[in-house]
Amino acid sequence: MNNQSKVVIIDGINYELDELTGTAKVVKSEEKSTGDIIIPSTVTDNDIEFMVECIDRSAFEGCKGLISVIIPDSVTGIGSHAFYGCSGLTSITIGNSIRSIGRDAFGSCWGLQKVIVKDIAAWCGIEWEWVGFSSFDTRHLYSDENTEITDLIIPDGVTHIGHSAFLHCSGLTSVTIPNSVTSIGRSAFKNCTGLTSIHVPISIISIEAYTFYGCSSLKSIYIPDSVTTIGDSAFEGCNSVISIRMGKNVTKKGKSAFSQSILKLLRGETWTDEYGVVFSTDKTVLYEAPKGLKEYIIPDGTKAIGQYAFSETSETLECVLFPDSVEIIENYAFSPAGGQWKKMKSIEIPNSVTFIGEDAFRNIEELKYKGNASGYPWGAKSVIDNKPHYVRYWDDPETRKRGLIYTGEMMNGKPHGKGGYYDRLSGTPHEEGTYYYGKLVSGDRWTSRGERYSPSGDTWNGYGTGVDSEGNVYTGKWIFGHTEEEFDELWHDIN
Repeated sequence: MNNQSKVVIIDGINYELDELTGTAKVVKSEEKSTGDIIIPSTVTDNDIEFMVECIDRSAFEGCKGLISVIIPDSVTGIGSHAFYGCSGLTSITIGNSIRSIGRDAFGSCWGLQKVIVKDIAAWCGIEWEWVGFSSFDTRHLYSDENTEITDLIIPDGVTHIGHSAFLHCSGLTSVTIPNSVTSIGRSAFKNCTGLTSIHVPISIISIEAYTFYGCSSLKSIYIPDSVTTIGDSAFEGCNSVISIRMGKNVTKKGKSAFSQSILKLLRGETWTDEYGVVFSTDKTVLYEAPKGLKEYIIPDGTKAIGQYAFSETSETLECVLFPDSVEIIENYAFSPAGGQWKKMKSIEIPNSVTFIGEDAFRNIEELKYKGNASGYPWGAKSVIDNKPHYVRYWDDPETRKRGLIYTGEMMNGKPHGKGGYYDRLSGTPHEEGTYYYGKLVSGDRWTSRGERYSPSGDTWNGYGTGVDSEGNVYTGKWIFGHTEEEFDELWHDIN
């Protein structure tokens, strides 16, 4: 603050007034702002009017009670961390004159749902100091309070789209870029997961790094002959592409510029069926299934399922059926892009499968498989198979210690096998130590709830599972703390 400046509070907002220039900037206050705030374009002090031109660094940092902010057209810059940690902020209106936004200006604004942009041309020209993992997240842009921008039209006359301009805008489904645009910045449309097609204008010479990275719904790409350079990871993660037109003059391609699916298209190595599922040209390798697929019968003759092949179907896929021709299921083939499978609970794969890759069935509730591929359980939460063991975490009902229960073998439904309860921290057996189980009754679900018996006859909720010599899975009762002879007698009494 210079000698010509002073700090005043007007309507609950701190301003630093510069009497020399007649301007004001919003600065940090000891009091945390809450509710809905409208920053005025001018403020008056002692009958002197000051134009509000800047929101200073950390001005509203940590104001968790802030709900909405309207920034006027007079403001040209927003400082670093200006709204950092405003977790209750749900809506912000950006003025038309913003030219720069500082590092993490809106970082950790986890509740931000709506960014109202009245002038797309002005938005394209904003210079972002940095957009990182926790920085400003523009998932949903609005043209006014109630209208979300889904079909983005860049106005004619715009010459540059700034880096990270539309980063994470998952609400966008299409974008029209005029020939007046001569450059598109790094990460400009990164992770716009709703975009289905992109037509790069003939005015573009270079596509920068990460420009369309992670546009997972992109199906069609047009790259004109004017383009000579495509940067690192420019189209990486665009795994739904089924059509691409590559310009004739591209001479430089960066590292991982294209996803594997695009590379296969460019080499003419793929064939796409009527459902949009991409295969090798000989139809033996299934590379990718499209987002939105609900059910699918893998055609006979398919021998391998590629990496991440069904990842993008995690929101909608309900059922997939395998032919006996499948032999290989690669790493992460059914690893859900969204972390969880929303509708599909169970998958059955044939015994013809001899290789199953790492986390191939991540977070599948139930995998049915009786073959001998290594790597069990391949990321599935439970496996119905012919393996003679099962491992899970356990909370002991008496001691509340956490540990692991290892179950033994099931031989023709007879009570052979025992396991131990181990303290997960010390690695030593619990003093009461041994669990026996026998002919498991009541069911065919791997995780059905059974009963666990104590020497006194009390029961606790628990899970009892086992597999017989023919690979059948049963659910039943845990018998706690008995010798094998006592177990046999108690088992007889129970049944």
